[in-house]
Amino acid sequence: MRGTSITRAARDHRLAAMAFAALSISNAAAAAGITVTDAKILGGKLVVTGSTTSPNQPIKLDNLFTVKSDPSKVFSFSVGNYLPTDCVVDLAAGSDKATAVVADCGPKGLTPRGAWVAGTSYLANDLVTFGGQSTFRAKSNNLGQQPDTNPGIWETFAAKGDVGATGPAGNAGAAGPAGLAGDQGIAGPLGPTGPSPQGPRGPRGDSQISSFAELADFGTIGEADTDFHFTPRATVTIGFGERITATISVPTKVLSDPPTAQVRFGICYRVATPPGALNFMLGNGSDIQVDFTTSAWQMLSSSGTVVPPFGGEYEVGMCFFDWNAQNLAFDFSKGFVEVTK
Repeated sequence: MRGTSITRAARDHRLAAMAFAALSISNAAAAAGITVTDAKILGGKLVVTGSTTSPNQPIKLDNLFTVKSDPSKVFSFSVGNYLPTDCVVDLAAGSDKATAVVADCGPKGLTPRGAWVAGTSYLANDLVTFGGQSTFRAKSNNLGQQPDTNPGIWETFAAKGDVGATGPAGNAGAAGPAGLAGDQGIAGPLGPTGPSPQGPRGPRGDSQISSFAELADFGTIGEADTDFHFTPRATVTIGFGERITATISVPTKVLSDPPTAQVRFGICYRVATPPGALNFMLGNGSDIQVDFTTSAWQMLSSSGTVVPPFGGEYEVGMCFFDWNAQNLAFDFSKGFVEVTK
């Protein structure tokens, strides 16, 4: 029981002392010409209200914040992010001074303010980051004091840690979808002639027939940059002033979808040795353009005749204009070229 009595007595003594102090401060404020009617923490803000001896009179709080009393001499402070460390504020209006105890005023915690910005005012216990590496706590109110070079105003609160160890490699991700097919590359240059020796020439006849059993080499007709395919061909030897007559047929179909294509087609001839320039023969369908609109096999046929300016050995065969690009198929095994002189 004695312990309880002592505790209660001590508590009553503290309360009486605080009440006396508040009363003394209030009386002193009124006597000084500044009347404080309320001083408390409300909604996280410091709220101080009262009146001055004159209307429209500037009044400062802790020499940090200033307001002006209204025409009825009433003033009011509502300050966020500020808490006096001793829960007491000082007021000044001209030569009048006053001090007030702030109600509901607990110890102020730390206030995160983000990255330090030059030109910004900071209060005691504000926390800032600087240089993206460390956090500093303000020891006192300050303006324009850089944290890393003013240890008397700022103290290191949390420094950047060391680089951690490298973590284990993660699991391999799932394979991504297949990419789109690239564009078709350009045709490569014609390779050199193989080392196999040319076989002996067969006996010349009045009429020669050659089957389309193998692909031909390239030749040129018209402009120098226009490529033609010169198919397997017959060879004929003529005298000066003699005429060459040729007939050519070969089954052809379109491989693309939709089955549409165009091809320039005709009968060409050239000097055999050495190989000369390709020339179209004159005649029915010896230089024509054929339009394909179906995937069925179609027979390409042409005939022509020519009297070369000189006698000698000539090659005669079918010419196709860039037919690889047209995506066509040719059944050379069933086609033929017949040449007569």
